[in-house]
Amino acid sequence: MLINSKSNMTDDSNPTSSDTSANETMMVTESVTFVSTETYTITPLMACKLNVSNGFTVKVRTSSMFTALIIYNCSSINSSELFVFVNGLDANNCIVTEDISDNMNYTTVNVTCDNIMNNAGRDWTFNMGQKFSDSQTIFNEIFIVTLVPLSLNGSTSIDVTISEDLTSALIFIPNCTDICDVAYLMVHCNDSDLSNQTLLNSCTHTCSNIQPGSIYNFSLVRLPIRIVDKIEDEHDNEFQEEILYREYQTNLDKVSNFKFENDYHDNKTAWIYFNRPRGNFHKIYLNCSIQDQRCSNDRIILTNETDNCSNCNFITISPITRGVSYQCHAITIKENFLNVISDKFNFVTVFIVLPSWFRFAQCIRRYRDTKAKFPHLANAGKYASGFLVAITNAVRRATILEYQQQRTSNPFLYLWFISSLIGSTYKLIWDLKMDYGFFDKNAGKNKFLRDQIIYSSKAYYYAAIIENILFRFIWIINIFIYFNTSAAEYADIIGFVFGIIEAFRRFIWNYFRLENEHLNNCGEFRAVRDIPIQTTVTVASGYSTRLESIGSLSNLGDEQDAKRRQSMIRGGTMTAMERSRTLTILNEAFDNETSVSKSLTTGTNSNQAQNVSNNLESSSNTISSSNSLVLVNPYYTRTQPT
Repeated sequence: MLINSKSNMTDDSNPTSSDTSANETMMVTESVTFVSTETYTITPLMACKLNVSNGFTVKVRTSSMFTALIIYNCSSINSSELFVFVNGLDANNCIVTEDISDNMNYTTVNVTCDNIMNNAGRDWTFNMGQKFSDSQTIFNEIFIVTLVPLSLNGSTSIDVTISEDLTSALIFIPNCTDICDVAYLMVHCNDSDLSNQTLLNSCTHTCSNIQPGSIYNFSLVRLPIRIVDKIEDEHDNEFQEEILYREYQTNLDKVSNFKFENDYHDNKTAWIYFNRPRGNFHKIYLNCSIQDQRCSNDRIILTNETDNCSNCNFITISPITRGVSYQCHAITIKENFLNVISDKFNFVTVFIVLPSWFRFAQCIRRYRDTKAKFPHLANAGKYASGFLVAITNAVRRATILEYQQQRTSNPFLYLWFISSLIGSTYKLIWDLKMDYGFFDKNAGKNKFLRDQIIYSSKAYYYAAIIENILFRFIWIINIFIYFNTSAAEYADIIGFVFGIIEAFRRFIWNYFRLENEHLNNCGEFRAVRDIPIQTTVTVASGYSTRLESIGSLSNLGDEQDAKRRQSMIRGGTMTAMERSRTLTILNEAFDNETSVSKSLTTGTNSNQAQNVSNNLESSSNTISSSNSLVLVNPYYTRTQPT
């Protein structure tokens, strides 16, 4: 049996001071006796200097935990007394254990910390220390561990929001601060963008100069992150760069600012001008439909298109119907992109307002030439009221479909009604007072009419008044059609009937308008009402005029005779004294005319007729010597031979 013994030395540098013990064992057998002697040196335990470690190595690391080895230059450590401190506080999520090693000169401590929050890709700092029952000691040495940043592909995304005007894009990176420090996150707005634009603390970035109808490849770049717990010359001393891509296509731009123009060389064609969409697109498709029909299945639709070009800012449509309302919209088209529809655009072909415009321009021209506000400006106002009616009616028609379920909610219906009522009343008053000359305060026995009438019966005039009132306001029928039926307001039958009625009203209007104009021309010596006979009277300044037919003079009453005498001096520019003298001479001349008429109708002899003729000649001489102004229109100089 062999028994070994260990000898310990307390001082390695002085072997003479070590204790030596020898044990001798004798083993006796029947024939041989062995004697064996062994010597051991025992080294004393070293005291640990925990303020300074002899090495620090991270064995395992993630974005929220790590395991590290800390080497101390001592033989033994009581690991139960060691703790991890962060910012002066005990880190409860860390555990310290002693590593088992055969090396008597070093002691290795295992430090494991987990559940480290919000430090991915960042440096995590801690201290070691001892904690006793009544006190604690924190060592000065600082340990730093760089945690792994979160992967871009699994932890975040790139959210893109394009501005309404399609000029910029807002890039948002959800939970960007969880990935790593924001200073290491860069954004590229497209593949050609080589600048490193740092993400803001709000995890956003704005890309400007965005073009509609384009494809952008946005990218989020995490720059390389240095691992501080490794030396610089190590090949894996940093976390490598990582990139996350997001392809995004911007919407197409809309066509805007429509403008309608007529083609005056082709009345079946309309030109629609607009602002081209910005950015990229392939073509523009224009769709226009007539709004006068309520049933969408019956609406006439006009279409046309144009390709993308630098000067493509208009589209023509044909054939259009004059005098109706159209509603158009344009569609921007590009392959593999969603089509974009523009805002609606309404226009009215100008056939309805052209007649009123021509007459309006004529009235303005007459005012410019004559400087007479009345009646030219008043007449221009009548035709201007037609513009308002046409515009409000066009907008009302264009919005019929929008308010089909609640027709009374259409505000343009009431605007059209008010403007139509004002316009019709304005035109009716002008017809009866100005065009017909009715409601003259000097009408006398022709009540509500004028002083002189040509047609045989007054009933014609009263019937014309009633007819004009009814036909001027016949448009009110449209109100009942609008609310009580689903028929098209200007369908073929109704439009044809209204057209016939207006033509008939104009036909009747012509008779009374021409009659009134002729009487006015006679009153101002632009024309004569009665047919003259042979007898002529010479007047001042060498002008001549004919006496009215004696036969017709004999039928004139005293009232009309007096008015004729007044009308002969009404057109001249005389002083009050000259008017009085001229009127006296005319009275004498007309008295002589009357005597001639009575003599001829009662069968007077030739001597009496001769006397009357002498009296007429005497009156003529008197007029010539009166030095009065010309009594008739100087532009009317034709004479009838005797």
